[in-house]
Amino acid sequence: MIGKALLALAVLMADRRASAYALYVRNPPPSVPTLSADETARSGKPVVVKLHAQWCAVCMLTKDVWTDINPDILVEIESTAAH
Repeated sequence: MIGKALLALAVLMADRRASAYALYVRNPPPSVPTLSADETARSGKPVVVKLHAQWCAVCMLTKDVWTDINPDILVEIESTAAH
């Protein structure tokens, strides 16, 4: 009885590890241009910093949202902030 329970637990743990690894592999960091600190400071514009970790569940869920942000919206926000 204990042997069957331990076997079931081992199978469950192996399945969870395989699922976690699959999610980790499918969640690479988004590709974004790199800005230097000097370049950012000279621009005088607000900067959004996106932090990403492959193991982070929230990062997995929001990764596509960051790539879908329309550049026109960013220009509109910038022009509104200037007024």
